[in-house]
Amino acid sequence: MRKRKSKIFTIGYDGKTMTATRLVVIVQSMWGLLIDCRSSPRSRKPGFGQRQLEAELDEHYKWSGEALGGRNGGPTKRGIKALAALNDAAKSPLILMCKEELPGDCHRSIIADDLWVDFNLETFHIVEEEVISHTEFRNHVKSKGGDYAVAPLADQFRKGTRR
Repeated sequence: MRKRKSKIFTIGYDGKTMTATRLVVIVQSMWGLLIDCRSSPRSRKPGFGQRQLEAELDEHYKWSGEALGGRNGGPTKRGIKALAALNDAAKSPLILMCKEELPGDCHRSIIADDLWVDFNLETFHIVEEEVISHTEFRNHVKSKGGDYAVAPLADQFRKGTRR
């Protein structure tokens, strides 16, 4: 199967440097569509609730938590298939957003795995100031014994020292 062109990124907002304003700037600078993949589109962190994001991003915001959320069995096959179809039709990037900063601490990594296995689509994770391919992330995880939530991963991506 030939690798398909992917326009799918993921981002988590629970990091120290992420603010709602910064998220809006990222989405607008990429001319992207923010796809909220939280099961419940609420947040205690100011600016990250569904209503606030809809007000800031208008048609550049879409909640898809029913099909892509991490609760109640996780992302559905129907949701993954719809995301792959949306990628193929999109003229601009799709940015999946959830709470957790690191993709390994979040179901976004499951979505990325499913997109790769089922549709040959690479996903890219935005972590602070860096963009990390899901393949690079998975290779790092394998080299660390399969632990998604290893502290050195966060440190490497924050310090820019990964290989």
